[in-house]
This record gives sequence, structure tokens and C-alpha cells, in this order.
Amino acid sequence: MNTLKTGMLLAVLTALFMSLGLIIGGRGGMIIALLIAVGMNVFTYWNADKIVLRMHRAREVDADSAPEFYGLVGDLAGRGDSMFSTHPDTQNRIAALEAMAAEMGVPAAAQRVSPPTSRWPVKPEAATPCATTAVPVSRRRASALDPLKRA
Repeated sequence: MNTLKTGMLLAVLTALFMSLGLIIGGRGGMIIALLIAVGMNVFTYWNADKIVLRMHRAREVDADSAPEFYGLVGDLAGRGDSMFSTHPDTQNRIAALEAMAAEMGVPAAAQRVSPPTSRWPVKPEAATPCATTAVPVSRRRASALDPLKRA
């Protein structure tokens, strides 16, 4: 969708530029404006990253010039398989969730719920009940992902 929006924006700006060329220089001015617009679009397509980096005065860093940034990126890269990564390892995710449940005081029996033996149809009497234990408000931790910082 963003590609379509960007294409539409470039098409509208090119048409606007061409109509300005038509008003100023007639048909020849319109063709010159089209060539200039195409040239600017191609230049920007190939050099947009360099333009933005120069605009923000970005510079390459190494361990000697900015050790705090270099170490921060190294720490983040070393956490390749955290629970919040896009595709964490299932066993690591389960272990992290069990550790969080233990910290919150959830009993071990409530942590493991066996799945039903058959999926379709699930009879109410045959389904495994979900073992849930209410965690007192005083034992809840605030989530880093909760924007309202609710406990």
C-alpha cells in the first residue's frame, strides 16, 4: 500500500511539474519538465539513503569512537532468541513463560494445561478445563509492553 501511495504522489508531482512546464514553455517546456522530473525521481530513488544520512550528519562508528553505542548494538544482537523476537525457539519461549509464572506466584500445576485429545467436535464434558489461578494485584508485575503501565 505504501508503494502505491508513493507512486501516486510521484505521479501527481510529475504531472504538476509538467503542467507548470506547459504553462511556461508550451509543449517543449512540458517535455523538458518531464525529463527533469524523471531525472530527479531516478536520482532520489538511488540516493535517498545517502541524502538522509548526510542530512542527519550520520557517521560510522566503531568500538573505539563510540563504545557505548557499539556495546548497545552488540548486546541487542546477542539476544537473537529472546521471548519477544519474531520467531523465538518454542522451548525457550515456554521456559521464559514458566519462569515468569513462577515469579508471579502461579502454582506449578496451573502452569501446565494438557490440550484436548480431539479437536473436532469438542464435547464440553470431554474438554480439559483450563486451570487458571488468579494472581493477586499485589503480586502482578507491570509489563514493559503496556503503555498505561497497569499492574
